[in-house]
Amino acid sequence: MNIDDKIVEAIRNNQEDLKNNDLVSIILEVYLRCGTKGIGELKELFIDAEIDMKLYNNAIEKIIKDFLKNSDLLDT
Repeated sequence: MNIDDKIVEAIRNNQEDLKNNDLVSIILEVYLRCGTKGIGELKELFIDAEIDMKLYNNAIEKIIKDFLKNSDLLDT
C-alpha cells in the first residue's frame, strides 16, 4: 500500500494522541489535508494496524456531535 505523504505527516503530528487512543485530531487533520479519500486510506491503515475500530467510530461520532453542537442545525 502506498501511503500519501500528507497522511504520514499527520500521523507524525499526532503520535501522542494516537498513543492515548484519541483519534479525533488525526482524523480531522487527514480530512483537512486529503479529504474523504484520505479518510478512507487512514481507515484502511487503522484496520491493517489492528486498531480497535470502536475508537475510530467513537472519534467520528464525537466530530459529528461537536460539529452539530456548534452549528445552527440543532436549532431547527
